Amino acid sequence: MIILLMQLLRADISAPETSYTGARMLEPGIDIDFQGYSSIGAQTGTSYAYFNGNSIYMGTEDSFGNRVDAIVEFFWFESSIDRGSDFYVAVIKARSNPAQGEELWITDWNDWGMNPYPVLSVDAYTDISRERGSFRWDWSVPFENYGIEAYGQISIGSQYGIGAGSTAGVEGSAMTAINIPDGVEINGNEVSGGANANVEIQSKGYMSSEYKVQTQYNIALYEWDVDVIGGADTMAWDMYLNLEDRAEESAYHEYYLAIQSEGGESFMMDSISVLGNFDTSWWNPLARSEVGVEILGLIIYPPITEDETYEVDFDSDSWPETLDCNDFDSSIYPGAVETPNDGIDQDCDGYDLTEDAEESLNGDSGDSNEGVQSEDVLDENEDVRPAGSLEAGEPIKGCSSVRNKNTKLVSKLGFLAVILLLIRRRF
Repeated sequence: MIILLMQLLRADISAPETSYTGARMLEPGIDIDFQGYSSIGAQTGTSYAYFNGNSIYMGTEDSFGNRVDAIVEFFWFESSIDRGSDFYVAVIKARSNPAQGEELWITDWNDWGMNPYPVLSVDAYTDISRERGSFRWDWSVPFENYGIEAYGQISIGSQYGIGAGSTAGVEGSAMTAINIPDGVEINGNEVSGGANANVEIQSKGYMSSEYKVQTQYNIALYEWDVDVIGGADTMAWDMYLNLEDRAEESAYHEYYLAIQSEGGESFMMDSISVLGNFDTSWWNPLARSEVGVEILGLIIYPPITEDETYEVDFDSDSWPETLDCNDFDSSIYPGAVETPNDGIDQDCDGYDLTEDAEESLNGDSGDSNEGVQSEDVLDENEDVRPAGSLEAGEPIKGCSSVRNKNTKLVSKLGFLAVILLLIRRRF
């Protein structure tokens, strides 16, 4: 029942659509997982973080009923296959929503000049001394500070893409304002409004039409600023409200966190946090409630492509389980050095090496003359010729020629028989 109630309370946060092409949404338990979550703020009440489909739902609520909620979706670009690295983008949809009678924090006349606090903050951190990858702060969205004055609802479009193949050098990110009301100022400059107006807030590079993720959403805060702090290990966005007219409304924004890691390697984010600040008293300048939640130990695993087979190597000896006859002992693998008579097949040939077999392999048989013909034998057969080299009728030396002896005997007997026959006829 509690989970169903939470889903109903934050159902509208997922209304802004995300579209993508040439990218794959990571699946929980297969491509992505996290170890836990924790609350931020002294007055934080019920917090949550879990997977709903392929999206991470996270949020919390303070004792006044002020809420912070977020949906996080991770995408892997198929163009990574041709680039030697894995490229990801996390789309973070965050919202801070004041309870009835409460307001988003804004530093106004009754706060006695106190420092401003962000109405919505998103922070991500990773340890680059441990990881083989980092945040790509220069391509994240927004990647630099910006401010808007728009007295009415304004639509924001964000996109990030990275090419492959013939477009391998193409990479870009952009944030644009769409359906702009009249009199809008972006970064201090007035822009032309209108239903079909489309103005760049910030952009860089070139967008790939084949590999990209894009979103569109609405903001109606009238006046706000977003401060960006970016680095290889940290990305932080702080959204400040500058006009009290919309302080009782929710603050919504979407952020793109670009990530690059070594091809085929997992990547761990130590934390992703979302928090908001609320003014809980119209007369007490110290009455501020900071409420938030953070996900801990989020791990991204490289997706397995259709033409790729994932091979397990439990003992890290560079031989996969399919070829290693004992993948839990790094001294055993095909071609390893054998230890004779130990009952273990180290080289995975199906047998244990014995001492006799080892001596035979080393050429030590115990008889130095075995297989070697003596000089006497060679002398006796020195006239022996290769097969096919004997002349016709020539006997092999060392062997009697019975055929030749018999032929001579028959010739002598035949001659004697002819003499006797002639003598007999004469007498």
